[in-house]
Amino acid sequence: MSTPVWWSEVLAATFRRRVAAGDLLDHAVPTVDDGVLRLAFARPDIAAAWEESGAQAALEGALVHCGRAMPVEVVSLTT
Repeated sequence: MSTPVWWSEVLAATFRRRVAAGDLLDHAVPTVDDGVLRLAFARPDIAAAWEESGAQAALEGALVHCGRAMPVEVVSLTT
């Protein structure tokens, strides 16, 4: 059997998501308001990268694992 032609793309996307979650969270200011975890990013490009990376799924999974399941909202500190 041969490796699927799409495997390298899936592997790269998976790697980016796992690494991106931690790297991007280093730029977040987390607060909890009314049971919602809000991640505030000072730079709009970092907020956009968070949205595009799929890193939120990794964070939500970690929250569930730690017994802290809650909705996550991303906000930008710039207008």
